[in-house]
Amino acid sequence: MNDNKPDQPVWLMRDKATMAAIQALRQQGITTAADIARALNDQGITTPKGDRWHAMQVQRIITMGLTRASNSSRR
Repeated sequence: MNDNKPDQPVWLMRDKATMAAIQALRQQGITTAADIARALNDQGITTPKGDRWHAMQVQRIITMGLTRASNSSRR
């Protein structure tokens, strides 16, 4: 599957990019939602609405990503 398909919705591509950024931060040892939010903000990565990240938003993204990953592995 090609992740760079032009017909993918913008929100899906952004969601994947955000999860990749979060995973990279976690691999660097930045693991708490508050620290991840701070790092995303420091890197200029905004929320889908263009706002700054907060810990609860990061936690939701992580939870959604884990849920999607586990659902896709069942197929």
